[in-house]
Amino acid sequence: MKSYPNLKETGIDWLGKLPAHWNIRRVKSVISNTVNGAWGEEPKGDENDLVCVRVADFDYDKLGISRKNLTTRNIEPSLQTTRLLDENDLLIEKSGGGDIWSVGRVVSNDLREKSVSSNFIARLVPSREIDSRFLCYVFAAMYAVRLNDRSIKQTTGIQNLDLYSYLIEKFGFPPLAEQRTIAKFLDNETAHIDSLIAKKRELIDLLDKKRTSIISHAVTKGLNPKARMKSSGVEWLGDVPEHWDVRRLKHLLRRGFTNGLFKKKEDFGNGTRLVNVSDIYQADFLIKINTLERVTATEQEVKVFSVQSGDIFFVRSSLKQEGVAASACMLEVPEPTVFESHVVRARPNSSLVIPKYLIYYLNSSLARQRLISLSETTTMTTVAQPKLSSLEVAFPSLAEQHDIVNLIDKRIFDIDELKKQITQSIDLLQKQRTALISAAVTGKIDVREQGN
Repeated sequence: MKSYPNLKETGIDWLGKLPAHWNIRRVKSVISNTVNGAWGEEPKGDENDLVCVRVADFDYDKLGISRKNLTTRNIEPSLQTTRLLDENDLLIEKSGGGDIWSVGRVVSNDLREKSVSSNFIARLVPSREIDSRFLCYVFAAMYAVRLNDRSIKQTTGIQNLDLYSYLIEKFGFPPLAEQRTIAKFLDNETAHIDSLIAKKRELIDLLDKKRTSIISHAVTKGLNPKARMKSSGVEWLGDVPEHWDVRRLKHLLRRGFTNGLFKKKEDFGNGTRLVNVSDIYQADFLIKINTLERVTATEQEVKVFSVQSGDIFFVRSSLKQEGVAASACMLEVPEPTVFESHVVRARPNSSLVIPKYLIYYLNSSLARQRLISLSETTTMTTVAQPKLSSLEVAFPSLAEQHDIVNLIDKRIFDIDELKKQITQSIDLLQKQRTALISAAVTGKIDVREQGN
């Protein structure tokens, strides 16, 4: 795209040159009001029950608000006076953030129903000479260069944005009509990019489903489509190849299930490698030694809670039902390793079943559904060890297990490589999106003709 014909120096390193007719102003000068949000009380079923926008509702792709899982809170009338959101308002995350995304992201309020924002969010009201959508893109450009970082204050693990400090940053603003042209151009172009990204994400979802299907079919029906079948005698499992065996999981283990080691927070950081709950949620169901944190453990604890090659670990309890009884295997243990108390260990009998075959079976769609059905939910979803032990497992000879594992490995590798390529293309599109926004709102490209 062409550049503006006449440029001027701004004296601001990250902005560089701007179109000569743009005005350099502090951001706060184009905002007429800032108001902190309110959390209110539990819904009461009266006229004061309103949508309360949370940071979790921010849709950073479209720089708007997601309508999924909106929260209702009871906001007393005195708070509504200044906190009801207008369609031109911007919302900025002033508290929260994290290691990956720091605090300070901004979205437009594109909800049309009566609503407020939560107490972790501030409402920004643009002044009349500023197009709200253009200003939203300005904040996106500021965030992209991490301008927000120098206004962040860290307290008790929570990032807080010094809004006054952030809003005194300087930016270049074109006339109102030009702002609207730029905003319209960016709305159109980013919508096109977002459509491409959405299609690629749909393709990843399809590949994930294919991946699951490949695993599930191989470990319950085998590799030979002409193999004679028989009833497994298990309703949820259905028919299996005639020459396969079906036994309960406890009969395929060298020893029963074992609970892990309990350690206090101050014990973490140094010492012996530790298998934790978070290590079990692996896409390939395999735990790698170099990803494990360390914990101080005595010689006796290392002996009692030791991990051996081929050990399988289950999640005992999960806040989400779909996470309970998830499992992963540790195929190689090159150094002493233990496992923690929220994890259950099982040690397969290698004369009957290959650990990697078993871990594929345990993570097949049928087995996962069965394990979840065996769980119980109170404050958390938990599966008892006797019920884990009772899970029926279908399996062929060791030689056929090896063939099944090799085939699954190959097909999953191909799928994961394709997913990797798609993910890289999504990352590239997102970078192009960010670069386009920054270029347009900082006057590096002239979009006045394209935006009409």
